Amino acid sequence: MASSADYIKAAVADRLSHTHGGAVFSENTEENPSYADLAIAAKRVGKTELLTEVISVHKVKQEEETYAVSVSQVWRHIDGRLLRAEQYTTDTKELTPLLAVIYGHDEVDREENKKSDKELLRVN
Repeated sequence: MASSADYIKAAVADRLSHTHGGAVFSENTEENPSYADLAIAAKRVGKTELLTEVISVHKVKQEEETYAVSVSQVWRHIDGRLLRAEQYTTDTKELTPLLAVIYGHDEVDREENKKSDKELLRVN
């Protein structure tokens, strides 16, 4: 899994830039900036929402060389209000780790879009 980490990071940045146009990404992976710092940075570039994404990988005990890969996204307004959250988990039984992350991203985005469509229907 460690050998795929750089490819996974690049794929995630690419997917987010295409699915969430104009996204600004933090390059800082060693430190966890405070929420206030992130909100200030977002406001500076005219953004009102912050996305926190976590990709977690856990070994599936009963399966040799199989991992559970979860993609979680939490969206908050810069004032701290929770806007939405999604999570999708798949395994690497039939997918490479990179494909499992991309697939998880697609599923999270699909769920987000379903909710947006429902809200638009409810408003209209």
